[in-house]
Amino acid sequence: MPWRRHVCSDFRVDDPAIIHAVPGVGTPWETMVGVFEPQHVSELLRERLRRAAAAARQVTVAGPVLGVAELLSRFGVAQVELRVEALELIGEREHNAQVPDRFVPDRTVNVWRKDYTVAVPFEGDPQIVRALLSSCTHAPTWGVRDAELRATFTTEPQTPPEQLRAKIDARVTDAAEHLAHGRHALAKYRDDLMQVVTSVVAQMGSAHEAGERQREGLGLPIRLAPQPVPSTPAPAQPPVQRVPSAQSEDELDALFERVVAAMREIGHELEAFTGLTTHLQREEHTRDVLIVCLKSAVPECVFTAETLHGQGKNDIHVRHNDRVVGVIELKNWSSEQNFKDGVDQLLSYLTYRDTRAAIVLLIRNERVSTVIAKTKQWLLEHTNCVDQDMPDGLWRSNFHYHATGDPAQPIKLVYLPFTFTTSATGASTTRGLSAGITTQ
Repeated sequence: MPWRRHVCSDFRVDDPAIIHAVPGVGTPWETMVGVFEPQHVSELLRERLRRAAAAARQVTVAGPVLGVAELLSRFGVAQVELRVEALELIGEREHNAQVPDRFVPDRTVNVWRKDYTVAVPFEGDPQIVRALLSSCTHAPTWGVRDAELRATFTTEPQTPPEQLRAKIDARVTDAAEHLAHGRHALAKYRDDLMQVVTSVVAQMGSAHEAGERQREGLGLPIRLAPQPVPSTPAPAQPPVQRVPSAQSEDELDALFERVVAAMREIGHELEAFTGLTTHLQREEHTRDVLIVCLKSAVPECVFTAETLHGQGKNDIHVRHNDRVVGVIELKNWSSEQNFKDGVDQLLSYLTYRDTRAAIVLLIRNERVSTVIAKTKQWLLEHTNCVDQDMPDGLWRSNFHYHATGDPAQPIKLVYLPFTFTTSATGASTTRGLSAGITTQ
């Protein structure tokens, strides 16, 4: 079980008054929320306790507006529980998949596969559940959607159903065990929350009453605030006629989905024409081909290259009338750092109203499956990543991000890898090209 001891000895509540008022606060976090829990859970609970202490102080400076019960309700965390008995199948799909040939390692073969997506509901905070499952690394991994855990199991149609069911049950049991490990941490957090809130509210209430007695003891009259002089209302102005926006967010989302779907189909067509893609070595070459094809596929939108928007020039900028539909960034695969820099670069192009973006990775001379698996994991581990949708096949992944400067602003990030290679080894070849096509 990949759980590890996490001790954060630097946890302190900053206010000295709170430290003196609450026995135990200011001690290492391991004594407050338990010892064996994932790192992300301890960070979440530590920050939540710190905010509860700050809120208790702020609301009692001018009188105890919020009582202890309301603070407990506001900052409390419910215990998590996986409802294993409610496990159900919510989707299935049959498709072709390319796998390495067992007899010729440098080649791939097409095999028939079937995907089963299962869901199991849970009770508790989705953020806490996601943190508890962050160390659950067995495949397939669980995704958190609303109040459900979802996972997609891929198998051969010839696999016995009892064997597949055993694998599903094993993954459900694994998830339940990970959630069970966090119960001690959550129970300890509730005890510490009660201690912090009651102590701080009592202390700040006493300080407020002492201040009232001090003011009364001065014996000085209190100047009352002057009453406002009623003013003559200004004559009513005719309402300003505002032109409504040409599109709603739902309509823009639908347009962006059409753009992404068209781009994926164009990319798949390009993958089949090695004679063309061998000449598309630079990102701008592939970008120009994509723009030409996208203009025909989605004529309602305007596609421009090197458009100044946000903090730089966008590779592909998509607009409809006066609204931004999305921003698309292209990256040639070269290294981990280059890809991560490309993600940060894409996020820097987005303004506050931009909530749709896509990153297209062009893979050459590499093992495709390895690169795709690594880049998906890096996208999921990005500090701005909030969640990931269920995979839409091998060639598209949807991630839920937030803006760097505003965690409350959501961003939909679509990941599309294009593979300009012709074998499982990633080696590009010109074999089979017609005599009229030459390569450099």
